[in-house]
Amino acid sequence: MAAGQSLEKSFRDYYLQALGVVQYVSKDLVDDIRVDSQESTKSAPVASQQAAAESLLKVDLEVKPNKRTAKVLSANIIAEETAALALKFAFWQPTDELLIATAATQELPNSQQVNLLKNIVKAIDSQSSGLPQFDVVNWPPHASMQGGETEAREFLSTLISSKLAAKPTKILLLLGDSAKHWLLSSSQKTEIIDGLVPLSDKVMGLMVPSLATMLSEPKTKPVTWHVICKYLNQYNVSS
Repeated sequence: MAAGQSLEKSFRDYYLQALGVVQYVSKDLVDDIRVDSQESTKSAPVASQQAAAESLLKVDLEVKPNKRTAKVLSANIIAEETAALALKFAFWQPTDELLIATAATQELPNSQQVNLLKNIVKAIDSQSSGLPQFDVVNWPPHASMQGGETEAREFLSTLISSKLAAKPTKILLLLGDSAKHWLLSSSQKTEIIDGLVPLSDKVMGLMVPSLATMLSEPKTKPVTWHVICKYLNQYNVSS
């Protein structure tokens, strides 16, 4: 074995061992490496040895990171993804029987959207006295509560259940796909038929386009009226 090759092999073995990489070699080969390394170390300049070691260490770290390094990197990625999850929803309760929810991550409902919603509420219940100020719910609700999608869904599920139980609610009107995505369970989404989904034996969910979509794409408004009429006719509700 050439002196340069044996020196390189010796340093590589040393750093592989330091990184926790197990190597299996024959006893004869180990003896050859030890002898060649000792001879080469006497003749090789210190600077050359250090450069070779640093080069090998760099390669080994890039190609074969140890398990601890991989776990740290994975934990950092998960933490970044968790911190990036920020959700906001607006809720209205114009009557005891009607609860309305929409995602508001980008911006809160403006006056034009609120006026449109007033008309929608009138179509559902002509006896309603108007539209109250919306309540805003954020995820995470405060800095000390963090988590990813699973934790957010658990929080929102508990929130919806509490709101539905607080009053004799019969309708949960969800505006937009984002509200449907976050506020319904996977099984509930599969049971949606023509914009309607039973959430319990007392509550019916109505899925319609978002207010922003209905204003920017007027052709989507008939979808909303269709869902409302289907509910009123199917359950013999007089608006």
